[in-house]
Amino acid sequence: MIQINPYRRNCEIMRKFFSKPIFLITGIVLLIFVIANSAFRLLSDQIPFFDFISIATGIAFLVFYFKARSKKDFVSFGAPTTLMDVVSIIGIVFSGLITAVSACLSALFILVVKNQETQHTSLENTIIDTICKISPLITILGIIFLIYFIGMLRMTLSFRKSLSTVYLQRKGSVMFGVMSLILAVVSIIYYTGLMTIPFSGFEEYLMLFSQGINIPTLVQGLLVTLIFVLYAILGFMYNSYIKKLSNSIETGRPVQETTNNSEKVTESNPTLDMWAESETFNQPHRQATVTRPVEFTPQAVFGGSKP
Repeated sequence: MIQINPYRRNCEIMRKFFSKPIFLITGIVLLIFVIANSAFRLLSDQIPFFDFISIATGIAFLVFYFKARSKKDFVSFGAPTTLMDVVSIIGIVFSGLITAVSACLSALFILVVKNQETQHTSLENTIIDTICKISPLITILGIIFLIYFIGMLRMTLSFRKSLSTVYLQRKGSVMFGVMSLILAVVSIIYYTGLMTIPFSGFEEYLMLFSQGINIPTLVQGLLVTLIFVLYAILGFMYNSYIKKLSNSIETGRPVQETTNNSEKVTESNPTLDMWAESETFNQPHRQATVTRPVEFTPQAVFGGSKP
């Protein structure tokens, strides 16, 4: 009877997931976005800034993919998971600070400055009105990013626990996918200028939009939207993948695609075949046969007169 090693089984399950093309595509798109953003800033005489979050996330996704595709029997995913942890923590800190500052400014200008009886100049009134309109939007956006990075951190911790414990974890994957979809919609609204409608009106927006589209801004918006869509696909894919495998492990049957009611294992790679041991383990319980008993005659053990 062959026993199952749950640690090795989970590592092979996670390795199979990390070898999916979604990791390679997302990493390449992130690096293209960093290069394009730097090139557009240089062409417009702006100083390019070091986008650590995009660079680190892109490198982490590429390391996930190429390590999973390695021909080595055992590989470690400690480096990419650590990078994802660092990115998530930095994102949580900065989005939390932005949310707190914008909320304080909103409360200050809406409840205190705007309601004062002192007379303000036209410029001061314009600044106060602009801050009163922008600060709530920044607060909402900061909350969205805060929840998004919390979901990323929880999903990364699920990666780490699935690789180091006997249980498969999928916590944070749905949160990460949902918030990525929301941010994809927000990026479309931002880069197409739809966010200016509450300030300038719909007619003025259509007039400005019809005058021409800024090509660099449009390319940046498309790349950002594509990145968040890929993030959403990754989160939902991981949740579905782990949920399906967890259910199959609990029932003791592997996930198979069968045709004509014949049982065939879809994976032929012995490195990634985590179900071979479970099939051997369960086989004696499924194939119980009745055989004819063999006639038995007691004989002497040592061959003497006394048995």
